[in-house]
Amino acid sequence: MTIKQQGGIFGRNPTFNDVTIENDLTVTDDITGQSVTAETATITDTSSSFVNLYLTGSTSSTCRILMGDTDSGVVGQIRYSNSAESMEFRTGNSTAATFNSSGNLAFPSGQGIDFSATSGTGTSELFDDYEEGTFSPTVEGTSTAGTVSYTRREGVYTKVGNCVNFWIDVIWASGTGTGNLKITSLPFTSNSRVMLKTAAVYSHNLSLSAGEIASCILSLSSTELLIKELPTGGGSAADVSYDAAGQLVICGSYFV
Repeated sequence: MTIKQQGGIFGRNPTFNDVTIENDLTVTDDITGQSVTAETATITDTSSSFVNLYLTGSTSSTCRILMGDTDSGVVGQIRYSNSAESMEFRTGNSTAATFNSSGNLAFPSGQGIDFSATSGTGTSELFDDYEEGTFSPTVEGTSTAGTVSYTRREGVYTKVGNCVNFWIDVIWASGTGTGNLKITSLPFTSNSRVMLKTAAVYSHNLSLSAGEIASCILSLSSTELLIKELPTGGGSAADVSYDAAGQLVICGSYFV
């Protein structure tokens, strides 16, 4: 390492106005001292296209870059955890977002991407949830749930914010339920404001009245689809009696 003196007093306890370090600087212990005030701090490396700044510690340590007036008055942090192999972005001491070891950006529950800077009259502009998954739709009767033998039983959903998009395909036989027909076990409970009163429904080998087509209703605060029949020429919906065998393919969306 070469240190060039450009002014100041060079003696037993030298002071330096400007110091140029032409090679690597290695520090084996803590650097402590008085507060340092600088308008600009610049690190350059003319021999490479990258400038590297390493904060290192033991395998279980956390390296931090703190932003604030003092250590106790930190308003922002960037943390890297060696043990978790993740990088956290914090406001104060609360985690705002994390780059995890899989390379994904993760937000704490209830937080996400805030679009409130755009104009609008909506109740929320926070994108705080996305989920994909499967579920097992269940054929039941409204009076007695009963049991069935499934040939096919599939449910798929995608949840974006408060909207759930779902697809169901069930083929069943030997049903023992009573009452009217319903499909239960949707992946999320519907909200208390907006009912799903129709959906795209395909039915096969299901006992319907003449001139009727299958439809369904998802009530408020529910995970159950009530199977209905609608007159092809228009008119009121009616319940569909429990059927011991049949097939239903249903796709639709509802709010939670």
